[in-house]
Amino acid sequence: MEVSKRSRLTYDAVHHLQEGISIVFSRWVEIQDAVNFGFAGPYSREKAVKFESCVFKFFIQPTKKRKATLYVDDLENLLIENLNSIGVVPCRTIVEEVAELLMKMYEECLEGNYQSIQKLREPAVPNEIQPIKLVDDHEDVDDLGEDESPNMMMIDNFPNQEVAPQSMEVDDGWVTVTRRKNKGKGLKK
Repeated sequence: MEVSKRSRLTYDAVHHLQEGISIVFSRWVEIQDAVNFGFAGPYSREKAVKFESCVFKFFIQPTKKRKATLYVDDLENLLIENLNSIGVVPCRTIVEEVAELLMKMYEECLEGNYQSIQKLREPAVPNEIQPIKLVDDHEDVDDLGEDESPNMMMIDNFPNQEVAPQSMEVDDGWVTVTRRKNKGKGLKK
């Protein structure tokens, strides 16, 4: 698969591309685990730095085999080869995603567009945490302030999260929760 005819990167574009590659590698969990747990031995960190450097050179230094055209398959092979060298068994889908992201960054840098790198600079926002009040039938909810409820717990707000309907509440204040597999059919009595 042909992705890009090689063109000249400006000095600024080279700097941004190198920064983007560095950010991708710093967020790639398998690489960080390999470094932190020494999968490649005592020199795991140095091997990871060499890996990042090989990827950067892929984009800026042509070889005899690929003088004018960059192929995403070549980049994927380079990623797999270097992941093996640092003791990581590569997951093909992750390698493909990373290769596509790196090629996109390269293409944008050729155009002087650094949007994808700018997005990577922004810190990832964790899921919002929202309080949910559990109400006991014997408590007067109106008497409690917003932060005073003794039956308050925090849950992650995930998209498409199903909440048990109120009709499922049992006399003692407990709520029957069904498995997602059952899709809310309830428990047999």
